[in-house]
Amino acid sequence: MLWAFKLHGCVDCGVRYPDIPLSELHCDHRDPEQKNGTRSRNVLNGDAKDHGLLDHNSHDALIAELLKCDVVCVDCHKKRTRKRRTQAEVVQYVLFNGTGEAWRI
Repeated sequence: MLWAFKLHGCVDCGVRYPDIPLSELHCDHRDPEQKNGTRSRNVLNGDAKDHGLLDHNSHDALIAELLKCDVVCVDCHKKRTRKRRTQAEVVQYVLFNGTGEAWRI
């Protein structure tokens, strides 16, 4: 089921199988806060061996999780993750003044 989902190719750059192996097409959560599964949350902590979608033990749970995802190639996944981290750092910089106290905006 997961491989069939990936056959649509990368939604960002358009690369598709067979030009890229299916193993290099990832399922990226549009909103990382909506992830279900323990291992999928470890990616934000630098866990490069994330297989959060494989944690689901039923087809219904897997489908529900896939509907929260976009298929992206490895390179686009890295770009998306880098952008999310950069945005999070900017928000943290804007909201906190280094002492842990929120700035008044």
